[in-house]
Amino acid sequence: MRRGALAGSVLAALLAGCATAPVLQPRAEPYSYASELRRAAEMKGPRGETGAPQLVASLQAMLGDVDGAIVAFDVTQPSPRLPTPDLSQDSAEDALAAILREAATRQIVILNEAHHLPMHRAFAMRLARELRRLGFEYLACETFTRDRDPNVGVVDQTSGAYLQDPVYAEFIREAKRDGWTLVAYESEPPDMSVSAVERIRQRERGQARNLVEQVLAKRPGAKLFVYVGFGHALKTPQRVSPTETVLWMAGELKQLSGIDPLSIDQSRTFAHPDPAREVAGYRAALARHDGPAPFVLRKTDGSARLLMYAPGSVDLQVIHPPQTLVSGRPAWLASWAQRRPFTIPDGWLPAQGRRLIYAMHKAHPANAIPADLVIVEAGKPAPALMLPPGEFRFEFEPL
Repeated sequence: MRRGALAGSVLAALLAGCATAPVLQPRAEPYSYASELRRAAEMKGPRGETGAPQLVASLQAMLGDVDGAIVAFDVTQPSPRLPTPDLSQDSAEDALAAILREAATRQIVILNEAHHLPMHRAFAMRLARELRRLGFEYLACETFTRDRDPNVGVVDQTSGAYLQDPVYAEFIREAKRDGWTLVAYESEPPDMSVSAVERIRQRERGQARNLVEQVLAKRPGAKLFVYVGFGHALKTPQRVSPTETVLWMAGELKQLSGIDPLSIDQSRTFAHPDPAREVAGYRAALARHDGPAPFVLRKTDGSARLLMYAPGSVDLQVIHPPQTLVSGRPAWLASWAQRRPFTIPDGWLPAQGRRLIYAMHKAHPANAIPADLVIVEAGKPAPALMLPPGEFRFEFEPL
């Protein structure tokens, strides 16, 4: 049975067994997404500022407030100042098709993410399904807790920082079902006696060395998918100060292994609530494409167009069109992640204020990562829970 058909049949069975609303219980697990968001907002930064914008952004995205997450992260970034390139002769190609065509002749594929965008994890999940069919066996993720085997146990609060995101957690659950061997490759903590730039170099070298030692040295022909954050996917040295450059993990891996990875960026090219914060050329790129699917741009000579990065930094750049909503949730939850909507019963809405509703896999322990989370508010239409295949229990906490 096809995966999409299986998802629909499982959910239909679940809903058919729920002629009356399923039980909603108070949250029992001590870990609270609501309290973590409050804690992050109250943290003091190194200069005495209030809040930890990057952590706040990640948590907001996990709770479904993606626009708020982008705004929170954008305050930490300089405004783009590059001129808009002329894309009038460029052509668009479906991103998944472009990646898979090139991956068919590569041993290593590297894809990055912005840590505050679950959309990127859903795209990585979609890509992983197809790479597995091409014979890729090892999935290495930056997020996995160092010195812990990610192949053992359920995805829970100790599995890795970014795995607190239900979309990322479901990506890894699916990867386990699909037979991937998971690899934790984060480096040892850096030497704090050296400069900040040297600490970055130590981390990049350490990550690359771990991938070689844990995978390629043991199985020289192994096909490896590496999922990273931001600049770790870059293959060429990048300037980090007026006088210093850093070779990021992808470049270090290329040097250590002798294998040129297919490296893909998706971390910058997406819609922002404030269009002034978008990468130069993003809106012009949208004019070269029709439809909601992610795409890449090709120049007239067939080479990849890169917005923001210099040629050779990465091989392809995925551009994500603005996303539409289905049942109050991003459409990619239904398309790429193959989830189905579950309507929140009226009785689950609070009499006043807001609450957070958790969908937990029924067979998983209390400290497992939820399958989904939504915020509901008194007097307002509730967004749907978007559920993967399975059976669930439901919990809530005030927000």
